[in-house]
Amino acid sequence: MIRDISGSQKSIDEESNVIYNYLFDCASNEPPQTVIRKFNSLFIQGKSENREVSQALKKIVFSIANPQKFNQIFSHCFYIVINYWIATPESLFYASELLDILEIISKSSSYDRLRKQLIKLIIDYQKSPEYLKLKGLITIIQEQKNNSRNNIYFI
Repeated sequence: MIRDISGSQKSIDEESNVIYNYLFDCASNEPPQTVIRKFNSLFIQGKSENREVSQALKKIVFSIANPQKFNQIFSHCFYIVINYWIATPESLFYASELLDILEIISKSSSYDRLRKQLIKLIIDYQKSPEYLKLKGLITIIQEQKNNSRNNIYFI
Protein backbone atom coordinates (compact mmCIF):
# COMPACT_ATOMS: atom_id res chain seq x y z
CA MET A 1 0.00 0.00 0.00
CA ILE A 2 1.03 3.55 -0.67
CA ARG A 3 0.15 6.21 1.89
CA ASP A 4 0.15 9.80 0.68
CA ILE A 5 0.35 13.03 2.67
CA SER A 6 -3.41 13.12 3.21
CA GLY A 7 -3.25 9.66 4.76
CA SER A 8 -5.19 7.89 2.03
CA GLN A 9 -3.89 4.56 0.85
CA LYS A 10 -3.91 3.05 -2.61
CA SER A 11 -2.22 -0.04 -3.86
CA ILE A 12 0.16 -0.03 -6.80
CA ASP A 13 -2.58 -1.73 -8.80
CA GLU A 14 -5.05 1.05 -8.00
CA GLU A 15 -2.50 3.70 -8.96
CA SER A 16 -1.65 1.89 -12.20
CA ASN A 17 -5.37 1.63 -13.01
CA VAL A 18 -5.56 5.43 -12.88
CA ILE A 19 -2.90 5.56 -15.60
CA TYR A 20 -4.45 2.71 -17.60
CA ASN A 21 -7.86 4.41 -17.60
CA TYR A 22 -6.30 7.68 -18.68
CA LEU A 23 -4.44 6.05 -21.57
CA PHE A 24 -7.51 4.11 -22.65
CA ASP A 25 -9.56 7.31 -22.65
CA CYS A 26 -6.86 9.05 -24.67
CA ALA A 27 -6.60 6.20 -27.20
CA SER A 28 -10.36 5.96 -27.60
CA ASN A 29 -11.06 9.71 -27.86
CA GLU A 30 -7.95 11.34 -29.30
CA PRO A 31 -6.12 11.09 -32.63
CA PRO A 32 -2.87 9.06 -32.53
CA GLN A 33 -0.66 12.16 -32.65
CA THR A 34 -2.33 13.51 -29.51
CA VAL A 35 -2.06 10.14 -27.75
CA ILE A 36 1.66 10.03 -28.57
CA ARG A 37 2.12 13.58 -27.28
CA LYS A 38 0.32 12.77 -24.01
CA PHE A 39 2.22 9.47 -23.60
CA ASN A 40 5.42 11.37 -24.25
CA SER A 41 4.56 14.04 -21.70
CA LEU A 42 3.61 11.49 -19.08
CA PHE A 43 6.70 9.33 -19.40
CA ILE A 44 9.34 11.87 -20.43
CA GLN A 45 8.26 14.80 -18.29
CA GLY A 46 6.55 12.71 -15.63
CA LYS A 47 3.54 14.99 -15.96
CA SER A 48 0.04 14.91 -17.32
CA GLU A 49 -2.58 17.60 -17.66
CA ASN A 50 -4.58 15.32 -15.38
CA ARG A 51 -3.22 15.86 -11.86
CA GLU A 52 -4.48 12.48 -10.61
CA VAL A 53 -2.52 10.71 -13.37
CA SER A 54 0.64 12.65 -12.57
CA GLN A 55 0.30 11.80 -8.87
CA ALA A 56 -0.34 8.11 -9.66
CA LEU A 57 2.81 7.93 -11.79
CA LYS A 58 4.85 9.65 -9.11
CA LYS A 59 3.63 7.23 -6.46
CA ILE A 60 4.37 4.24 -8.67
CA VAL A 61 7.86 5.43 -9.60
CA PHE A 62 8.88 6.08 -5.99
CA SER A 63 7.21 3.11 -4.34
CA ILE A 64 8.06 0.20 -6.59
CA ALA A 65 10.80 -1.86 -5.01
CA ASN A 66 10.74 -4.45 -7.77
CA PRO A 67 11.65 -3.13 -11.24
CA GLN A 68 9.81 -6.12 -12.72
CA LYS A 69 6.52 -4.63 -11.50
CA PHE A 70 7.32 -1.34 -13.22
CA ASN A 71 8.14 -3.24 -16.41
CA GLN A 72 4.75 -4.93 -16.30
CA ILE A 73 2.94 -1.64 -15.70
CA PHE A 74 4.88 0.18 -18.41
CA SER A 75 4.32 -2.60 -20.96
CA HIS A 76 0.64 -2.61 -20.18
CA CYS A 77 0.53 1.13 -20.92
CA PHE A 78 1.80 0.44 -24.44
CA TYR A 79 -0.53 -2.49 -24.97
CA ILE A 80 -3.59 -0.49 -23.93
CA VAL A 81 -2.93 2.01 -26.70
CA ILE A 82 -1.85 -0.54 -29.31
CA ASN A 83 -4.84 -2.80 -28.59
CA TYR A 84 -7.20 0.09 -29.13
CA TRP A 85 -5.41 1.08 -32.32
CA ILE A 86 -5.77 -2.46 -33.71
CA ALA A 87 -9.44 -1.68 -34.28
CA THR A 88 -8.42 1.19 -36.54
CA PRO A 89 -5.51 0.04 -38.70
CA GLU A 90 -4.67 3.56 -39.86
CA SER A 91 -3.99 4.43 -36.20
CA LEU A 92 -1.96 1.28 -35.70
CA PHE A 93 0.64 2.66 -38.07
CA TYR A 94 1.64 5.08 -35.31
CA ALA A 95 2.74 2.23 -33.02
CA SER A 96 6.40 2.59 -33.98
CA GLU A 97 6.27 6.30 -33.09
CA LEU A 98 4.94 5.33 -29.69
CA LEU A 99 7.90 3.00 -29.18
CA ASP A 100 10.32 5.71 -30.37
CA ILE A 101 9.51 7.59 -27.17
CA LEU A 102 11.76 5.11 -25.36
CA GLU A 103 14.75 6.21 -27.41
CA ILE A 104 14.13 9.82 -26.43
CA ILE A 105 13.80 8.89 -22.78
CA SER A 106 16.91 6.71 -22.71
CA LYS A 107 18.99 9.62 -24.05
CA SER A 108 17.56 12.07 -21.54
CA SER A 109 18.99 13.30 -18.30
CA SER A 110 17.52 15.39 -15.54
CA TYR A 111 18.15 16.83 -12.13
CA ASP A 112 14.49 16.43 -11.24
CA ARG A 113 14.12 13.51 -8.84
CA LEU A 114 11.01 12.06 -10.52
CA ARG A 115 12.36 12.33 -14.05
CA LYS A 116 15.74 10.91 -13.01
CA GLN A 117 14.08 7.84 -11.44
CA LEU A 118 11.72 7.47 -14.41
CA ILE A 119 14.64 7.58 -16.86
CA LYS A 120 16.46 4.92 -14.85
CA LEU A 121 13.40 2.66 -14.76
CA ILE A 122 12.82 3.05 -18.49
CA ILE A 123 16.45 2.37 -19.36
CA ASP A 124 16.21 -0.80 -17.27
CA TYR A 125 12.92 -1.62 -19.02
CA GLN A 126 14.73 -1.54 -22.36
CA LYS A 127 16.86 -4.44 -21.13
CA SER A 128 13.85 -6.54 -20.12
CA PRO A 129 11.99 -9.42 -21.80
CA GLU A 130 8.85 -7.27 -21.73
CA TYR A 131 10.55 -4.70 -23.94
CA LEU A 132 11.72 -7.37 -26.39
CA LYS A 133 8.16 -8.68 -26.69
CA LEU A 134 6.81 -5.20 -27.30
CA LYS A 135 9.52 -4.46 -29.86
CA GLY A 136 8.73 -7.75 -31.61
CA LEU A 137 5.07 -6.82 -31.85
CA ILE A 138 5.93 -3.40 -33.27
CA THR A 139 8.23 -5.08 -35.82
CA ILE A 140 5.38 -7.32 -36.96
CA ILE A 141 3.10 -4.30 -37.26
CA GLN A 142 5.73 -2.44 -39.27
CA GLU A 143 6.19 -5.41 -41.60
CA GLN A 144 2.43 -5.52 -42.14
CA LYS A 145 2.48 -1.81 -42.83
CA ASN A 146 5.29 -2.19 -45.36
CA ASN A 147 3.71 -5.23 -47.06
CA SER A 148 0.24 -3.81 -47.37
CA ARG A 149 -0.34 -0.09 -47.16
CA ASN A 150 -4.12 -0.36 -47.49
CA ASN A 151 -5.01 -3.70 -45.91
CA ILE A 152 -3.82 -5.01 -42.58
CA TYR A 153 -5.11 -8.24 -41.12
CA PHE A 154 -4.46 -9.76 -37.71
CA ILE A 155 -5.24 -13.39 -37.11
